[in-house]
Amino acid sequence: MQAFLCYSRRDKKIAERLCEELELFCDVWVDWDDIAGGSPWEEAIWKGIIQSDYFVILVSEASTASPWCQKEVNIAQRLGKPVFPVVLDDRNIPPNLAKLQWIVFDSSMDDVVRDLLAAFGHRHPDLIRSFLWIVAIAQFLLLLVKN
Repeated sequence: MQAFLCYSRRDKKIAERLCEELELFCDVWVDWDDIAGGSPWEEAIWKGIIQSDYFVILVSEASTASPWCQKEVNIAQRLGKPVFPVVLDDRNIPPNLAKLQWIVFDSSMDDVVRDLLAAFGHRHPDLIRSFLWIVAIAQFLLLLVKN
């Protein structure tokens, strides 16, 4: 299972954090990892969208103003990919994203990842079971460390 991460360069720090957290549970296609130097980057992006199961976009003023982010969203929607808007800034949300249920990023990356995995889980229930198993193990290990 793979998620494509679309973002504006101005939001790269948040994109890096989200990618790092999501990769604990699924593969994430992101340009800095999946486009080799010297490769035709536009072709690589289209292939990444086609091969991904989910399309996650960080919605911000910068991504809304980016023609490339909008192209990527449009391609994903034309291909029928499930699109998950993670809203950093709710000003000027494009109509094609405004009609979708948002995942709002306020301050907790854990909440965003949990909400994304729950949304993915509607399509892949095994993912939710894996996530809950990892959470249970982490809680158990914390108990051991405290004692």
